[in-house]
Amino acid sequence: MPTSGLPRSAILRLAAFTCFTALSATLIQVAIRHGLRQVGTGDFGVMNRVVSGRAAADLLITGSSRALVHYDTRVLGPVTGLSPLNLGRNGSHTGLQLAVLRTHLRHNPAPRLLIHNLDLHSLASPAGIYDPGLYLPYLDEPAIREEVRSVHPEALVWALLPLYGHAVADPRLRWIEGLARLAGYERPETRFAGFEPRAWAWTGEFDRFAASTSTGYRVAHDSRGRESLLGLLRLCRDHGIPVVLVLSPEYVAVRTLQQNRTEILSEFAALAKEAGVPFWDFSDSPICGQRGLFYNSQHLNAEGAAAFSAELARRLLAAGFTATRLATRP
Repeated sequence: MPTSGLPRSAILRLAAFTCFTALSATLIQVAIRHGLRQVGTGDFGVMNRVVSGRAAADLLITGSSRALVHYDTRVLGPVTGLSPLNLGRNGSHTGLQLAVLRTHLRHNPAPRLLIHNLDLHSLASPAGIYDPGLYLPYLDEPAIREEVRSVHPEALVWALLPLYGHAVADPRLRWIEGLARLAGYERPETRFAGFEPRAWAWTGEFDRFAASTSTGYRVAHDSRGRESLLGLLRLCRDHGIPVVLVLSPEYVAVRTLQQNRTEILSEFAALAKEAGVPFWDFSDSPICGQRGLFYNSQHLNAEGAAAFSAELARRLLAAGFTATRLATRP
């Protein structure tokens, strides 16, 4: 009489194969994470300094890509006498910037001054995490994990199922950088205390965008974005960190397209007043009218970043935000 189902030996072989596959995936996941946590350059290099407690700084700069490429630490440090660190993150929303700051304060001493760069999207909720592969190695950090999961609830599975996160949430294949680091390879450092100079010419992407959006556009803003910015200001207040909110230069031609620019800038000013912190708007800077200092409407190139950082440093000096003056604060 024929027997039903698989023979016992086949079931054992299938179970052994499943266990071997799961173990292999787990070991590869551990290797990738270990490699990424050892990277010393670029985005991972900055975050690895943060989580290992090697990111002490007098002056922290936070924000998105405009923070990353606008604040030249080589200019700001010598003028103010403050040791700087730029924590700007490409494509990051305010909630994620807050999570990175929380993580920094968890592992490092509080800075003497924090400059938070604003842009017109600072009060908007995120549709998703930009380049989530950058955050996969740090999902054991409470603030990072909480914010990533608030945007992507499935991130719980990214953390628990070996290799799944890199399969579905790492389109830029960041995992390769981890394995390369284990093999002794690392991309050259292009940053200076976190600042990334981009010696790029005008790309023309704004011209194409303006031609396709002649009637302009409205920038989203909502209660979640507002609460994230207030949360960042409260966190600094609780740690006794002076804050300056800065709207760094953007190319003047973009303003005619931003239908609710005045509304959002008024909200920035109101939030700053509510928190008792200065809001410095550089919309009137001569830099805004010089296209040669930008590579697109929102981002300064390396020359523009140096010019803006020098202008900002002079204003910091005039306002008393220097190493000598901040050292006397209670």
